[in-house]
Amino acid sequence: MEVMRMFWSHMLGCTGYENSNILHTLILLIHPGSDVYELLWKLLLLVVAWDVSSFLLFVWRTIRSVEPPVTQVTLKQITGKIKSLEKENRELAENISAWKQKTNDAKKCLEKTIRQKKVLSEEALKFKNLKTIEKDNEYLNDMIQIARAKLQAARDQNAKRLRSPRVLKTRSEGSMQSAVMTVDCSLEG
Repeated sequence: MEVMRMFWSHMLGCTGYENSNILHTLILLIHPGSDVYELLWKLLLLVVAWDVSSFLLFVWRTIRSVEPPVTQVTLKQITGKIKSLEKENRELAENISAWKQKTNDAKKCLEKTIRQKKVLSEEALKFKNLKTIEKDNEYLNDMIQIARAKLQAARDQNAKRLRSPRVLKTRSEGSMQSAVMTVDCSLEG
């Protein structure tokens, strides 16, 4: 324990003495030369080279494991693929032209229906006018029927009046003759 106390007192320094710290004395006593600095630089370069090479090895292994395997392709396979793509392009071009034709037909049909709509709307206006004319015609027909009914009633009344025998008295040569008027306005008797 006495040794420990002495060690710590030399390391930390004694109270009352300046520069009694052993660390200060060691640093002042040791003067490293160029060999020490060269050794430290070599050690630093060795560590840096080791770190860079380990990083490159890690990246190389990672990329190599992710890279897909390369397969060999023959000329027949390439030409077959090109032919299938050309065929698909032709089919797509035909589909596009068919759709263009359908859109043109649809536009023509739309224009035709718009024209028909205009014609039908004009006819509908005519029918509205025709409906008012029909209503007026019905009203006039009703008025004519009423007038015919009144005329028929007047005719019937006149016919009844004329059917009833009327005695006409005329004097001729001192005697009285009687005549009866009939429907055809002829005299009897």
